[in-house]
Amino acid sequence: MSKYSKMTNEDFIGILTSILGEKNGTDLLSIPGIYEILAEYYNNQVLEIWAAKFRQTHTTIANMLIDRGRHEMAKTKPG
Repeated sequence: MSKYSKMTNEDFIGILTSILGEKNGTDLLSIPGIYEILAEYYNNQVLEIWAAKFRQTHTTIANMLIDRGRHEMAKTKPG
């Protein structure tokens, strides 16, 4: 009989969960194969977050350019 034969799946999961709770995302991504699994699993969420940031950045830049244009136009108006 193995010294681990009395370990249940719940015991294993509990200990594994405890170990993982002490790690950060970078630690986990360094484990071979984990990046590929997580990248595939979270692909759509990553793309949605990136797209939202991209839109926000470009909207901010566009608004800045519009404001600058209005400011320049106001300086050139007679009055």
